[in-house]
Amino acid sequence: MAIAKRLPLDEQVRAQLEGNDDALELYSKVTANGRFLAGCDMANSVAVNRLGYNDHGYTHVRIVAANALHILNILAAKKFVPAFVSEKHGDFLDAQSIVMLGALFHDIGNAIHREGHQEHGIWYASGILDEVLPEFYSGIKQYKVKLAVLGCVFEHDESVKATCLEAGVVKVADGTDCENGRARVPYRMYGKTDIHSVSALAIKNVEISQGKMTPVLISIDMSNPAGLFQVDEVLGKKLDTSGIDELFEVVPLINGKTFRVTDITKL
Repeated sequence: MAIAKRLPLDEQVRAQLEGNDDALELYSKVTANGRFLAGCDMANSVAVNRLGYNDHGYTHVRIVAANALHILNILAAKKFVPAFVSEKHGDFLDAQSIVMLGALFHDIGNAIHREGHQEHGIWYASGILDEVLPEFYSGIKQYKVKLAVLGCVFEHDESVKATCLEAGVVKVADGTDCENGRARVPYRMYGKTDIHSVSALAIKNVEISQGKMTPVLISIDMSNPAGLFQVDEVLGKKLDTSGIDELFEVVPLINGKTFRVTDITKL
């Protein structure tokens, strides 16, 4: 599988929001917000510096935002309708904003503690949303958008069953950020060599595209079969509680070639 050159993260997000001027401006407002940036920085201080986990900060949440919007747009092209639209709270442009914001805020609760980080995230994100949303929404609509975003934050954790398409998309996108770059920080800082870091370092590339058998295809290219642990433990658990797992096909590859069971003997 040839690895296509990727745009810078901000451009990836903006490309997925093309035509949605309000969401594009909302993205700019949030990513320039001091409280948001402080939360992302502290989330990494707790997750990476104190606990030795992989990236949960500003880079990670923008990768998740880009991937979540990509998945949402693929599903929309396949005529799947977000709950915010089907339940008549708003339109697809609103759903894009909700998914984008849910992805940006999903891990910010790590700034307080890893345990219960989805609950902490709701509290912290709520204040920032009260700052930025009034420029774009008013009245009841503002509160509905806020609640939908906070729902995505709470439901992104694999311990919680997602109740709507938007939350399921954010949850799955979170699991797709499993390339080796996420593991390099704790690996270099602490020499962390448990199965989690070894498996993550084995994953070379994750590509999301329209599928043939299912609406969305997630191709995961690995340098060796150790990456299967990361796929199962991270992405697999997210899919299991996404509520939309039947919409995805996950295809593991070894150096661009179809994975064979016999490859496991190379470990």
